[in-house]
Amino acid sequence: MKIAHGWLVPGVLSAIVLLSGCLSSKPVGQNDLLYHNFTLAEVNGKPFSGEKIPNIQFNEGFQISGAVCNAYTGQAEMTGGILSAPRLASTKMLCFDQELNELEFDFGSMMMAGARLKLENGLLTLEGGGGRLKFKSADYLN
Repeated sequence: MKIAHGWLVPGVLSAIVLLSGCLSSKPVGQNDLLYHNFTLAEVNGKPFSGEKIPNIQFNEGFQISGAVCNAYTGQAEMTGGILSAPRLASTKMLCFDQELNELEFDFGSMMMAGARLKLENGLLTLEGGGGRLKFKSADYLN
């Protein structure tokens, strides 16, 4: 049996490209985030490093919790790819690290107003208010 290779390879490649486009454009749902923990990896495209690494965790009932400088918790909401938590509660201690102080303010503002959310290959990106925070998966259990 002879197969005409002239159309087979381009046809298969086209199908793969189309399918991968469909898979990558899948909207992120609450179930994609639930019971996962993420730690901060980048701030506005620059790697984040510090003694204290901020995190965000998605818990039962779509509650979020974590810490930047201060610990926070609150009810998260997600609509149309926008994540928000307008009523975050947090401790109110002064951070001695100015970078964390600014980051905490920016994160709180972002959660209040809402941030575009993207989850791809274990990286969670929040973008809003002129800033972009990229978190990497850091689940406690595999």
